Amino acid sequence: RYFKSIDYALKYYGEWFMPYPYPKITMVDPPLRALAAGGMEYPMFITCGSIWGIPDNIRLGPEIVTIHEFGHNYFQGIIASNEFEEAWLDEGMNTYAEHKITSEVWGEWSSVLDIGIAQSGNYAAAHEGLIKMQRKGKIYQKSWEYLTRGEYGFNSYDKSSLLLKTLENYLGWEVMKKVWKEYFRRFAFKHPKTEDFIKTVEDISGKNMSWFFDQYLYSDAVVDYKVRWVKTKPYKSKDSTDTRKYLNEVCLMRTSDGTFPIEAQVVFSNNDTILVKWNDKNSSKIFELPHEEKVIEVNVDPEMKNYLDINWTNNSWRRSNSMAWLKYLEKRYIYLLQNLFLIITH
Repeated sequence: RYFKSIDYALKYYGEWFMPYPYPKITMVDPPLRALAAGGMEYPMFITCGSIWGIPDNIRLGPEIVTIHEFGHNYFQGIIASNEFEEAWLDEGMNTYAEHKITSEVWGEWSSVLDIGIAQSGNYAAAHEGLIKMQRKGKIYQKSWEYLTRGEYGFNSYDKSSLLLKTLENYLGWEVMKKVWKEYFRRFAFKHPKTEDFIKTVEDISGKNMSWFFDQYLYSDAVVDYKVRWVKTKPYKSKDSTDTRKYLNEVCLMRTSDGTFPIEAQVVFSNNDTILVKWNDKNSSKIFELPHEEKVIEVNVDPEMKNYLDINWTNNSWRRSNSMAWLKYLEKRYIYLLQNLFLIITH
């Protein structure tokens, strides 16, 4: 399992960032009495960490630890950033890479645990931390300025991963791959800082991303969008050929200070589906949607692009007399089950 994990790490770090530049990699598996020495990294030398007999479908030890520690040969080994002053450039970017690789190999929602219907993934675990921590610290902060180890760990590891995953979803994976390759081309062994990464993002994407980094990297902004209400009333048109019978009104709401361009999927009772978009700083937005049928379902961020949204459970609305409530119960059951196993495995 250690060697398979190293194979995956060599493959994906090499493809996504740059080929591994060193002549070898040494792995050490500490004995049980020295397990605290596991999970450490040096150039060409890592300590892994696992306990004999862990089933293949529980990947907390051999796979995840090995891929993560190997990744430090890239972050911070090749990039050579200052881990103490800008920990997110090391631990955060490497955690993002670890989460992406494990999701690529074992599935986004089953990368940690996959036992029948009991599944858990790295992103789900990170998002659970986001719900709990919210405004406790911010990502861009000197390591010694955090009030607790928990604040340092969450912001420097998991929240940074969620930030980068959200950035990837916003830009698109093909653009993000170009960002990473250019970042390594420009700054391998050159001690880059946060502003160097941001400039690379903006140069490659052609977008001004200050709105994103100012909120979620440099401050503790919290983002949460939800469906506030849906109303339907008779639609009266002056055009006699207009067959639309209902005026559907959908109100979306931003409940906190963070902003993000969002989409919402609106489904009508005849299964017609449209996508509405919202990208301003107002606290709410009402969409008026004349149609032949009533709205029966609304889903904010249906593709789950925004991993920084602290509450995914309020992203959906369903008309109570539609069969969509069965889908809702099914998703709620799966969500609760995943959280139960997150608690068990953490």
